[in-house]
Amino acid sequence: MTPETACPAKTNKLAPEWEKEAEIPLREIKHLLKLCQNIAEKSSSDTAVFKTALPKIRKNISKIEENLQRYAERKKRAEKPSETCEEETIYTEKLVFDFLVKQKYDATASEMKHLLEQSHPVSPLSNESFFAEMNEIKSTLMNKRCTEALKWTAENRPRLKRINSTFEEELRTQEFIALCEKKKHSQAICFFRRFLVSFFQEKIAKEKELAGLLAFKGKLPGKYQEKKTDKRWGDLAEQFQTDFLTVTGLQNTHSLERILETGLSLFKTKSCGDRKSSECPTCIPFLRPLTKDILCSAQPRSILLCSCCGEKTTDTNPPMLLPNGKVYCLDSVTKHTNTQKNTFQCPITGAEISLAEIKKMFIF
Repeated sequence: MTPETACPAKTNKLAPEWEKEAEIPLREIKHLLKLCQNIAEKSSSDTAVFKTALPKIRKNISKIEENLQRYAERKKRAEKPSETCEEETIYTEKLVFDFLVKQKYDATASEMKHLLEQSHPVSPLSNESFFAEMNEIKSTLMNKRCTEALKWTAENRPRLKRINSTFEEELRTQEFIALCEKKKHSQAICFFRRFLVSFFQEKIAKEKELAGLLAFKGKLPGKYQEKKTDKRWGDLAEQFQTDFLTVTGLQNTHSLERILETGLSLFKTKSCGDRKSSECPTCIPFLRPLTKDILCSAQPRSILLCSCCGEKTTDTNPPMLLPNGKVYCLDSVTKHTNTQKNTFQCPITGAEISLAEIKKMFIF
């Protein structure tokens, strides 16, 4: 069966999904245009400063061009009627590729990209550059460095303010504690006035507490010692990822995970945790981490009756779907099977059907 005959859809069922995907580069384009405008306004009065700012403007313009290409390609797919399964295949490939990049399976993602680009361009459809930027900054935070993350917060300050993010405040606090620990009190006082006072206008208690660190001559109190631990930097990296995905319009839970969880929840029953079936998708060992927290379907057992013998189908005698739409229980299919020809003869229509065409059904 060819893809053209397998999925004869007359409308583009993926149009809403591509519309959502098109919003991501569009949002980024608007942000980058404002960024370029702000840089130009701040440096326009001084030629020397403007020349220094030009590389940053050129870099942002390059990003705008990339996102324009993404936006145009995704809008085209949203507006294009889909008559075959090709669009569904491409969208599925895009979801898998983005997931690999986000989870830093770099070697697999690179190999997949190489294979996909033989048939169609990958970059305009994927969010690869967003996830690559996110993972790069996360890596610097895990290595206990704030510089790259602070550059990102400076460029995205209005967007972070709209979502009430405390990420920059946490980074600045981290830097201030480091200065106090090194006994660089003069630098710490200047740093506090420049960066932290604005954050703590409505948090007087926290402001006083942090300012009090300047008086310590020995080790800092225990709660501030915890700010140096790997766990603390890991928490900052997670907070950055959440804020990054929010301001760029991406989801913290990847689309591929949500789709799989939705589909698997239809298969999951209350008995799934007690059995180890190789046929049930929710009982397969490698899928259990994904299915353990999802809800069960409403019906723990099938209540479908066999069209041939009239018996109720069960877990041990499951319903089997024929290509002609008839549903029989496994016992009836076995009873009417010609083992020599490996075929089944429908007792109602008399049609002879290959066993390979008969599929097991899951009823919810």
